[in-house]
Amino acid sequence: MQGINSENIIIILVIIFLFYLAIKFIKGILKLIILIILFFTLGLSLYNVFILKKPISYEVNRYKVDFVYFKEAAELNKEAGKAINSIKKEESIEEQILILEELYSKAASLEHSEEIKPIHNTYLKNLQRIISTARLYYNSQGSKEALQELTDNYDSLTLRFKDILFPKK
Repeated sequence: MQGINSENIIIILVIIFLFYLAIKFIKGILKLIILIILFFTLGLSLYNVFILKKPISYEVNRYKVDFVYFKEAAELNKEAGKAINSIKKEESIEEQILILEELYSKAASLEHSEEIKPIHNTYLKNLQRIISTARLYYNSQGSKEALQELTDNYDSLTLRFKDILFPKK
């Protein structure tokens, strides 16, 4: 490097400008995603209020209940992930299976609105598959195929944005 000269200053300014454009682009994408979510949410609410003639209080309560549902489901996912990691490390597998079964009963009792019932049912099915696979792994004395299946099933437990917008009925 030759020190501070006009070429280096121009290069630094161009890099700063490109960095600024990249940040603006990322912010724009995030704003677009939020706008799309709000559009679908508002559209569903307007449909429920004006077409199905549901009261506004129902919509407000639905949002409260569903927000709590997704928050608690995320907490259950964290606990399930810890249990699965313990199973992978072969640490007290039977105890971890009991923890997963307890998480299933907690998930089954989560309060949710009628609109996200397909998401809830899919979540429960995936959690049940994880428990079955963990039992299979325990009964097969540590078969690596069952461990890989357990990992694959855990990936299906995570609620995806696509599942929320377009639930399978």
